[in-house]
Amino acid sequence: KRGLKVLYESFNPGDTDLPQLTRLVDINGDGHYELLLARFATLQLIGLGVGDSEYIQEWEYALNAAPPAALVIDLDEDGENEVIVGTRDGRLHSLSVDRTIRWLNAPGEEIAFLARARTAPGEPPRVALVRRKRALDGGSSGAGPSWLELRAATGERLWTTVVDAEVTALVVDERGASGTAAIVLGTDDGQVLAYDFDGGLLWQAELAERDGGVRFLVFSDAPGGQPGRLLVGRQETITSITPGDAG
Repeated sequence: KRGLKVLYESFNPGDTDLPQLTRLVDINGDGHYELLLARFATLQLIGLGVGDSEYIQEWEYALNAAPPAALVIDLDEDGENEVIVGTRDGRLHSLSVDRTIRWLNAPGEEIAFLARARTAPGEPPRVALVRRKRALDGGSSGAGPSWLELRAATGERLWTTVVDAEVTALVVDERGASGTAAIVLGTDDGQVLAYDFDGGLLWQAELAERDGGVRFLVFSDAPGGQPGRLLVGRQETITSITPGDAG
């Protein structure tokens, strides 16, 4: 299978060259990597001159706005991955590995986060995304509401739910650490909200206000068949909670 295997991902949303989206990918499955480079308003694929990368079709794609979020995934499971990119002007781009536009939607606001969401074994993956108000300085707006959406491989919107806060983190638990697969959000006011794949609220937790909003969310496996844990990172602390027991 021709995989776009993600090897590297860094996080620094304020950088002009967007290193949080720049990554090495094995676009043709030869074991050598190409560079997917996100700049202010463009996306580039660059061969590194090793193996088949010497002959890779390099390309540049104009986004016309900064891309806060990107996802590399084989959405239609045809053996070739797509590059899904969300931009600050509210557009959602789906590109083939040769830069062909598969679909383009414009739901509005800022596309802040993207993640894969496989609703059931054997089902094609879908895309969970968060839209939020756009700040003039290019950062977060510091105010709600935000919108959580689930989209099909075709780009069709399946549902939307409103979150009455600014969403600052997104993670998807496809394995169901709490017994049910969930889309989990963190907010700027210290909330953690988990939704099922139909958009219903499963559980929520409200963390102490003293350490600010949620910076990141990571699921951690537990030994001995115990329930997994959710690590919630904030300004100076990391809190571990058990999904489903949060309230």
